[in-house]
Amino acid sequence: ATLASRAHTIRGLGTARALCRTMKWIVADMDSTLVARPPSGLFPTLSESPCRQPVLECLRRGVRLCLVTTASRRSFAQVWDCIPRELRCDGQVVMSLSDGGCIIVGDAAGNPIHDPEYQEHGAIGGTLISEADCKKLIGILRAVFLSMLQTFQKDRSKITMLSGKYQVPLNQALDEVASRGGSMEEIFTPEFLMRRGAIMKETNEAILSFNGLMLPGSTSKEPGAFNISLMGIPGALAEEHYRPHLAELHAMGLEPSAAPNSLWIKRQAVDKGSPLKWLASCPKYQFSFHDAVAFGDNPAGNDAPLTEFAAQGMPFVSVAASTASLPARLLRLHVGGLEFGTAAMLEELLSVQADSPWGEDFLATAAARCRDRLAAQPQEAALLEAREVNSMF
Repeated sequence: ATLASRAHTIRGLGTARALCRTMKWIVADMDSTLVARPPSGLFPTLSESPCRQPVLECLRRGVRLCLVTTASRRSFAQVWDCIPRELRCDGQVVMSLSDGGCIIVGDAAGNPIHDPEYQEHGAIGGTLISEADCKKLIGILRAVFLSMLQTFQKDRSKITMLSGKYQVPLNQALDEVASRGGSMEEIFTPEFLMRRGAIMKETNEAILSFNGLMLPGSTSKEPGAFNISLMGIPGALAEEHYRPHLAELHAMGLEPSAAPNSLWIKRQAVDKGSPLKWLASCPKYQFSFHDAVAFGDNPAGNDAPLTEFAAQGMPFVSVAASTASLPARLLRLHVGGLEFGTAAMLEELLSVQADSPWGEDFLATAAARCRDRLAAQPQEAALLEAREVNSMF
């Protein structure tokens, strides 16, 4: 049986076998940790993931889930909606969206509600980028994109530094500039860059997105944004294009962050660790680092803040595709395998008897078993190898 099919046997373990005493929270990144993040630009859900059954079984046993992701509204369709209402009520499921920008929690009926106190007090100056600063950022990020396009225009081979979903749209955009004979400034207006499907037709995405609070069922978002994404920017080239604007960004308390295919802007004081510090400080969440295990696929990148709570008692399990950029201190608990690795480790945790010893030694042994299991699954290994190419944002 494949690892994915073994995940479906978790339900058969039953709820009589209690999870270990200190395992009360799962803290997890979303893309390539709980759900797939393929190069196509599509967004598979938890229901399609090998993590579905182990995650749901953990929730049935009273373990809580804290999802910490760079994504915003799509998190509801990809994860929230895939969890039965009765398993996400009364704070059992917490989602921190937009790279730590906001906290969403299930109310008594399992509906998502926003924690406004975190938005205001979760970081110095709050977690929200003001509406006034968002307006300034439109011009700054448009200038970054036009600068990048000019680089592509001089050498189109640099477009291949991006993952596949960007290459045809950007080549077509440059073809349109050549055929129309107009200037880039005339064609790539702010409105054009912010319109869904204007360039990214197949995936219906906007090049420039302001990611603010917008709960399911809402027709408009609150003013301001938790982060801003500019797509079509190769991570290796990003700095040379945003550097001329760095002083202005810092003056607004903002920080640029380069992903493999995009540039992100967020508050300097906010990262994926911010919501965890907030949860630990608020008794209503009943969160303790000592009772949590964290998972992530990018520990050398935007998941790095999740790795920094070991002293407080929260171990970090790496499911990164390789160990090439993995800090040495994280090698012992490296599983690999992306969401397949997460599923395997959750299965190991679900097998723990209530009276069994549990700690980092157990996790290290479990991680080794998971690595062996993943290596024995040729189909999953081939799939993961195909996805190692720039599949992130």
